[in-house]
Amino acid sequence: MATQINDDDGEHGKNESKFDIIPCEVCVENEECFKQKRTILEKKEDFLNKTYVEVAQKEEFLEQKIKETVEFEEYLNQTHSEFEKKKLFLIRKCKEVLEKENVLKQKEEELTQNCNVFEKENEMLKQKCSTKCNECIQKGNNIQALQKEYDVMKYSHHWMKEAYDEMKDIFKDLEKRNLKLAETKRFLEANYKDKKN
Repeated sequence: MATQINDDDGEHGKNESKFDIIPCEVCVENEECFKQKRTILEKKEDFLNKTYVEVAQKEEFLEQKIKETVEFEEYLNQTHSEFEKKKLFLIRKCKEVLEKENVLKQKEEELTQNCNVFEKENEMLKQKCSTKCNECIQKGNNIQALQKEYDVMKYSHHWMKEAYDEMKDIFKDLEKRNLKLAETKRFLEANYKDKKN
């Protein structure tokens, strides 16, 4: 507030007024109060500016993390697709191995039957002939050749069985890894949805 003091110089034609501003206690208190409030507002403004910068940095960090998560998810999808292709390839190979194993078993049975027949014939010939003749020698050679063929088939069957067991173990290992990848994918998708919300 200000107190107005009017001084008349005695001349009626001129009216001059002088203002002297005398601060009162209320004005001084109000001015101090305004200064304090201004200081508080400036501090709050600084705090809000810093908070805004921090929020912007965190938002940028989260966007980077989301980008990395999306890239990792794409990598996982690609890896999963490759494993699925390998899985199908291994299933095909296992079927082929099983089919070959069945063929080998059939051939082994046929060879066993043939060997038994030749052995019986050989025994009969031995009983009939005490000395070897050309026919007996030829049959003996045939039996030896069949025995060699039988041994080769038996070895092939054994080798195919080992290969089949090894492929079976690889297939089981790939299935486990595939399950782990599926769990990781579900976990990342859940995290991505949570971050997105």
